Amino acid sequence: MDYVTLVYKNVTDNGAAIIRRFYSFTPKEKVVETTTVKTPLLQKCAHKGLRSLLGREAYWVAAAGVFGALGVAMGAYGEHGLSKHFVNGLKQFTMLGLPPDFPAQRKKVFDVANKYQMFHSLAMLAVPLARRPHIVGSLLASGMIIFCGTCYIHALTGNEQIIRFTPIGGWTLILAWISFVF
Repeated sequence: MDYVTLVYKNVTDNGAAIIRRFYSFTPKEKVVETTTVKTPLLQKCAHKGLRSLLGREAYWVAAAGVFGALGVAMGAYGEHGLSKHFVNGLKQFTMLGLPPDFPAQRKKVFDVANKYQMFHSLAMLAVPLARRPHIVGSLLASGMIIFCGTCYIHALTGNEQIIRFTPIGGWTLILAWISFVF
């Protein structure tokens, strides 16, 4: 036997013996493999919702939802409740006791307030992404309440005294937009 044949025979015999031993091995206890899979943050939070992703600033998203829902409700009221007055001026509006000759200027003020409320409700969704979310959110919320609230009150009641506070709400909204930058 030459050297190459001898080495080949030893390798194949030893290899076969190792394979036989490996396949005949039975462990005393059943081994359970545990694997930890790292999931991306969005996939991890998918079942918990957006709130778990945003953390402490998640309530600004909820506030945006409340302001948006109120904006839709006021928009529907403005379109269906106040528009009835324009179509048939003889019909008395009973819910707030508005006169049959509801002025077009006050309807325009109502529509502006509603438009601003809806835009700023959408902007409030971005508050958790701001550098200082509590400042931005507080300014947006108070600006919407002051600006849109005074416009709604003026439009529905005709109160001329309340409209003087509207610019304060407007400036608060401007400060809120500027605070997004800083």
